[in-house]
Amino acid sequence: MDERSERAEREKDRDKEKSTSSRGAKLEDFRLMCKLGEGTFSEVLKIKHKKNGQVYAMKRFRKHFNSADEVENLREIQALRRLNPHPHVVELDDVIFDPKHGILSLNFELMDCNLYELVSRKHASITETKAKSYMLQICRALEYMHGKGIFHRDIKPENILVKDTTVKLADFGSCRGIHSKQPYTEYIATRWYRSPECLLCDGIYTFKMDMWGAGCVLFEIVSKVPLFPGSNELDQLHRIHAVVGTPAGKVLKKMLGSKASSMKYNFPFKEGTGIRPLIPHVSAECLDLINQLLAYDPDERITSREALRHPYLRDAVYEAPLDRTRSSLRSAGKAPLAKKGSKTELDASQPGQPPSNSIYIKPPKPEKQPSLPSIDPHAADDPSKAKHAHHPQQQHHTDPDKGTLQGVPEAIPHKRPDDIPSTTST
Repeated sequence: MDERSERAEREKDRDKEKSTSSRGAKLEDFRLMCKLGEGTFSEVLKIKHKKNGQVYAMKRFRKHFNSADEVENLREIQALRRLNPHPHVVELDDVIFDPKHGILSLNFELMDCNLYELVSRKHASITETKAKSYMLQICRALEYMHGKGIFHRDIKPENILVKDTTVKLADFGSCRGIHSKQPYTEYIATRWYRSPECLLCDGIYTFKMDMWGAGCVLFEIVSKVPLFPGSNELDQLHRIHAVVGTPAGKVLKKMLGSKASSMKYNFPFKEGTGIRPLIPHVSAECLDLINQLLAYDPDERITSREALRHPYLRDAVYEAPLDRTRSSLRSAGKAPLAKKGSKTELDASQPGQPPSNSIYIKPPKPEKQPSLPSIDPHAADDPSKAKHAHHPQQQHHTDPDKGTLQGVPEAIPHKRPDDIPSTTST
């Protein structure tokens, strides 16, 4: 090999070590402000661009990525590129991959909080007008997403982000293509929001599971408590049956399909209390929408499009803020995308990346570091070591640009169900 060829090879190797970004950004272009939260598979940091001052929520994966192709095949990125921009889907601003260390970071728009945090505030009152507005936006997001051939598979308050009057669907780490091959992962979605078919049918379920989750979310918005807080899968089914009743034999047989003869479910008969005694203060239209979203038989369950036409949402009002969507995703060709018209992992039946936990949460006390901390690329994704803080205490802190963080407590252990497995999902 001559000297010119050797020089070209060295330059090629150096290029491989540089961070790749859809907007040319590098990790060192950002300043760490604080940690917003962490889950089993990733952590979220509040960061600020050193030059333009723009603030983002950076989701950084613990998994080591070996190549840009592996990053491209990440289901979450594929879904967000297919869905962005949309007023009710969280905006992915940039994808930053550091091939030298195998670190992948996703920069998102920064939202105020998630819906669970908003609902669980002691003195927060959510009026019927506001509840309708939130549900209208959630159903718009679901209709758009399902129309694009994607279902979320983890609809819950923690995955719905809020800023001012706007709500946006987030955390697409569990999503799948609607037309991808079944069976899917059995153990998907967070237990309290898991539909009956996900609990019973060994990975045979559809996008209708998202509608069940939406029904649970609407109930939680108007009641401020979860509807089915099961302690395990069997308890989850018992709680569902205690409210909506045990399914008719023909419904159960249809749901189980060919496995009906080999699987024995001896559920004690329960007529079910119904939803009304649990939320006597809501309107008849609200109650009817929840009942249609929580139909036991997924074939009888209302779709997002039908929900948008429901009388409860007919007079719902949403005042959209000024369009803050940045130009990065209006010209998505700048990002490393799959070729137009090509079949992505969302549409295939291959196993994908493990789903991420809900991690848009208030900050535990960060370590004082002048720049973004590094992650051990070979660290094990041990769920037992993951910290969660979905029950944050009131926190008071100053902007790190103006002083040091003060009075920020450590994360409180996660008391809501966290059933996402550490294995890859399908």
